[in-house]
Amino acid sequence: MDARFKTHTAHMTCLRFQNPVLNRPTEFLRFLKRNKDLDFGTSEITDLEFVANDWYMSDENVEVLFRFPLTND
Repeated sequence: MDARFKTHTAHMTCLRFQNPVLNRPTEFLRFLKRNKDLDFGTSEITDLEFVANDWYMSDENVEVLFRFPLTND
């Protein structure tokens, strides 16, 4: 990215798709409508990570700045 347009942002990723479902948006919307009342279960979150990275979360450009454990272990 051009250094003249350096940005500072924050976001939280709650999920990632394993397949390119958004290449077929109509089919994806149908799936969501069919499953709107389905309990997909829960995920246990044990820690939060603050990272510095590029837009694409490229492995070579991700640096964990701080990890906040959410347990008392």
